[in-house]
Amino acid sequence: MRVAVIQLVDDGQSRTALLQSALDGIDEAAEQIPPPDLVVLPAFADIARTRSGDITFVERIEGPTSAACAQRARSWGIFVAFGMAARDGGQVFAASLLLDSDGDIRLQHRQTGNEGVKHLCSGKQVKSAETILGRLVLLCCEEIYEPECWAQAAAAGAKLIVGTHCGCGPERALEMANLSRAHRMPAAIANMTIKKNRPESQGGSLILDSTGARIAEVANNEYGVMATTLDLTNKSNSRLS
Repeated sequence: MRVAVIQLVDDGQSRTALLQSALDGIDEAAEQIPPPDLVVLPAFADIARTRSGDITFVERIEGPTSAACAQRARSWGIFVAFGMAARDGGQVFAASLLLDSDGDIRLQHRQTGNEGVKHLCSGKQVKSAETILGRLVLLCCEEIYEPECWAQAAAAGAKLIVGTHCGCGPERALEMANLSRAHRMPAAIANMTIKKNRPESQGGSLILDSTGARIAEVANNEYGVMATTLDLTNKSNSRLS
């Protein structure tokens, strides 16, 4: 499987500008040769400031953000994963979505463990989906560091962890690598770096093989696109090209 990961930057720009940056990233990744089968965007690709309590413009899952990403998925014939703030009734969740090459939602996941987090409600469990790329699991934000979430993914027979993150720093990459190695499971993690009031939020976007080795990484706090070919039929084999 060819996987591309896009690191986005939230520097206080408008929601429209942030979404356009995400769509431009999908285009840039899809234009590579060979093209990716899966493109991974960060969490809160719709409106990163939701995390600090601004929930005024939170969309429903099937809103303009997912529609725009679905159009790109159909246009390029690729899978696209991304995170967003999602409203369901009077509740707001940190959600991750997986779109297939027809632009249809194949998997929705609500971040678990948010019981004590203001403004965000908590999902119930880790979910997986069988696709033509293999069985994939979505993890959102701090779930990426939770051993129990990785254990649930492994129990579901997942071939790849697809992680959408926001505000991660490179110092926690070792935690992800250790979990990847412990479960013999590759991972593709896309991070949203936050320049405004969060100078420590740098890098954090990476692709790990099943030994926990970092085979691709964006180590600074700038926009970046990286791509790797992973052999999910043999978890010990991956290559960067």
